[in-house]
Amino acid sequence: MSSEFAAVLATAVAHGDVDRRTAEDLRDDLADLSRRTKDRAKRVADLREHIAELVERDRLPARTGAQLDALLGQASSSSSGRTDD
Repeated sequence: MSSEFAAVLATAVAHGDVDRRTAEDLRDDLADLSRRTKDRAKRVADLREHIAELVERDRLPARTGAQLDALLGQASSSSSGRTDD
């Protein structure tokens, strides 16, 4: 998922839809999510909320926000059966 997330952000930056700093911050947030498995569901929810806030403040296009949210939703549902947290 992280490569897909990065690809969505890279495309948005290339099109001038998202500034590099915002994209880097989101990539860092995703990396942190990947490194820390404790409270994963809460971390995913927090990142999804952050993305929604960026869309509301016009720092992220709604289309890009929806793509990122969908990727996080897929990751969240695929890891919900994990027991190693």
